[in-house]
Amino acid sequence: VGISIGLYEAVKLAWVCDDAFISFVYAKNLSSGNGLVFNLGERVEGFSNLLWTLVLSAFSFVGLSLPISSVSLGILSYLALMLFFLRQESRLLREFPLPIFVLHLCFFYHAWIFASSGLETMAYTLAVSIGLYGFWKQTSSESELISPKLSHGTQIAFVIASFLRPDGILFLSIFMGYRLFQKKFKDLYYLIPIIFLFSFRILYFQSFLPNTFYAKVHSESYLSQGVWYLLYLFRAYRDWE
Repeated sequence: VGISIGLYEAVKLAWVCDDAFISFVYAKNLSSGNGLVFNLGERVEGFSNLLWTLVLSAFSFVGLSLPISSVSLGILSYLALMLFFLRQESRLLREFPLPIFVLHLCFFYHAWIFASSGLETMAYTLAVSIGLYGFWKQTSSESELISPKLSHGTQIAFVIASFLRPDGILFLSIFMGYRLFQKKFKDLYYLIPIIFLFSFRILYFQSFLPNTFYAKVHSESYLSQGVWYLLYLFRAYRDWE
């Protein structure tokens, strides 16, 4: 019932953020054979969701509407996220079969909002959540019982997150550090896609990071901005409730 309510609210509140149209233009130009560019002839990485843009380009290539496709994909990612946690909580809470986290996710207002938006937000959340769950299982008291398949799935999820957003690399780096600490040196081959990602970015855009990073951060960063956003979250939910 909770999942049905969450899905209903996400569909009812579906919208397309203006930032999403940046990716739409890149995807449209790529599918039209003009390259991964916003303005023809100018190679500037004005987006920060490479994998999402490439997927949208495939939708554009077959003639599908990008706003509708992106919103649908986001809502499906939200549904997959709820089902994923429902499955995991069902395993963990056999003595108390009430999936508290899933219910929270189903009634989380911002999850409804960002299930759509046309951006990669929910797909990224899904990938990071799968990765973090696998990471947690491997660091739990039962880590010796974890199958190698879970380890591979965790790293694949973090690699996908890294291609969806640059900050996904932070999660992958932490997990890789943990695996190397365990002397699992063969896991280094999961860094090959990341090396390819940065090589492509440097060769194609002549930049190490997306242009949005330099436009927003410049040469300085400050902790107060993050604190302000955190306080804004609590203030927004106080007003909403």
